Amino acid sequence: MKKLLLTLIISTFVIFSQSLAQHNIAYDFMVEFDIEVGGVVAGTSKVTVASGSFTEGIIHVVDDVTVDSSIADAYAAIVGSTFLIPEGALDNDIKLGIVLEGLDANGRFKTVAGQPLFLRLGIDVFSPADASSPLNSNFWFTDGFPMEFSIPRDENFNSFVTEIGLDTNALAFAYVLNGTSLSSLDIETFVTNDSISFHAAHLSSFGGGDANLVSVRDESINSEPISYSLQQNYPNPFNPTTNINFSIAEAGSVTIKVYNTLGAEITTLVSENMSVGNHVVTFEATDLPTGIYFYSLNSNNVSMTKKMLLLK
Repeated sequence: MKKLLLTLIISTFVIFSQSLAQHNIAYDFMVEFDIEVGGVVAGTSKVTVASGSFTEGIIHVVDDVTVDSSIADAYAAIVGSTFLIPEGALDNDIKLGIVLEGLDANGRFKTVAGQPLFLRLGIDVFSPADASSPLNSNFWFTDGFPMEFSIPRDENFNSFVTEIGLDTNALAFAYVLNGTSLSSLDIETFVTNDSISFHAAHLSSFGGGDANLVSVRDESINSEPISYSLQQNYPNPFNPTTNINFSIAEAGSVTIKVYNTLGAEITTLVSENMSVGNHVVTFEATDLPTGIYFYSLNSNNVSMTKKMLLLK
């Protein structure tokens, strides 16, 4: 028990120390669109329109720049948008290759799975920043805090959305999978009078379209067998309650416990035999002070731990 406690304390110290460092995000922002000659697509142009860097926890704004006239409306629709990777979400500096992609020669986004889109944004991640090639898989934030992207619902945006036949009051975001299908798993849409935004658990390729995108699920995802998993609590940061989703691959004894940064056990959320499948438990922290906490899942010799932030 002492060895387990010492291991948890050391791991906690390492993770806590990493969370104090603000990491840098370098980026190249590109626009990719088809070129037609005599009414026939003759190729694709990919142009870098901006490069720079920002720091996690600092909002980056998409600036107004001069682009090809054929795609001016699509670009104008996202001018003023904000991009935020929360402080503590990264373990190291990264570089992003951000592409406004899938535009035809008329400056309209090509459909995906039959769905018209008002946005298609692909993001390649170089981690660490000096890596010679991008990751060939999704980039998940180490802290579990979702990336945030917000588009102002101004005249340019509303005009572009209306022109492609979508209702400006019924929109949503989803991941674009392999350029051919959509999934709203691990991405959430938020709509206000002034903006439409999404929170994403990982970086890959995003699409914005009709509100029914929130019900789209990639069949290959749903067909995967249940495996052990411990999801990041949501909301996070939280006050005073948050939900923890987890999956069990084999029926058996399951425990989920919460610890503070010293490795001391705070509470046991689950301690029972559970069936195979997806489950959720709520953590209530009314009597606890602001701070970082850890929650651990143990079942059938499988152990997983994640960090959460109580912010009062």
